[in-house]
Amino acid sequence: MSDYDFIIDNMKFSYSNISTFETCAYAWKLTYIDTLKREPNFFAEFGTLCHDILEKYFKGELDLFNLPNYYEKHFYEVVQSISLSGTMTQNYYDAGYDFFTNIDINPDDFEILESELKTSSIWNGIELVVKPDIVLKEKSTGKIILMDYKTSIIKKNKNGSIAKSDIDKLNGYKKQLFLYAFFLSQNQKTKIEEIRLWFIRNNTFEIFQYTEKEAIETLNWFMKIVAKIKEEEKFIANISNPFFCNNLCGVRMSCEFRIQNPEKASES
Repeated sequence: MSDYDFIIDNMKFSYSNISTFETCAYAWKLTYIDTLKREPNFFAEFGTLCHDILEKYFKGELDLFNLPNYYEKHFYEVVQSISLSGTMTQNYYDAGYDFFTNIDINPDDFEILESELKTSSIWNGIELVVKPDIVLKEKSTGKIILMDYKTSIIKKNKNGSIAKSDIDKLNGYKKQLFLYAFFLSQNQKTKIEEIRLWFIRNNTFEIFQYTEKEAIETLNWFMKIVAKIKEEEKFIANISNPFFCNNLCGVRMSCEFRIQNPEKASES
């Protein structure tokens, strides 16, 4: 039993909450128990800009021809954190500009059912908050699609299979979206049929068909992690990934365990 039962029993959980605990229990405590100030980072700011532009595009607030100019105008207004190497900012800027110059999805082909709408649902006494990027109905087929924008890259082998180093990352994304899809179907009766991960920096998709079996497996994972959080007492720091600790962790500046010599970032 945790010393923080009252706080945890009244907590709203999210995929971000759960995945933070899996990554580092101490970071989870600093974030959700101690509620310390969270630090911005270059990658999150780039993601925020891209999400905002795509939301405006699908809602008809920006047309196709204005996307590159809007991106160019607002890049340095939103992406203000220092990147990790001299060329990283330019590499990300170029990838984003190329993406918004070459989008070939027409919003008129879809009906928006939800966009960036935060909703909550109760399951076995646990409140989960979900905020899907966008839920679309394809007009030509009637198919309901849950689409999520990602600014990372999934590396692949020459034969097209997922590189071993990125299998866990892709599986984490799948868990997030299957969790969203399950609760959308339970809470709002929105029956998701297909999940699309749209990788912005190389303009590719990973597409999965929604199945109840995988959704239940994801739900069981979610409930298992919540149970672990409720039983946790020590909240031990995980410093096995210096790159995450020094660059991505939202409470990195408040963590006494943070390694002060960060690893050099990859520019992939």
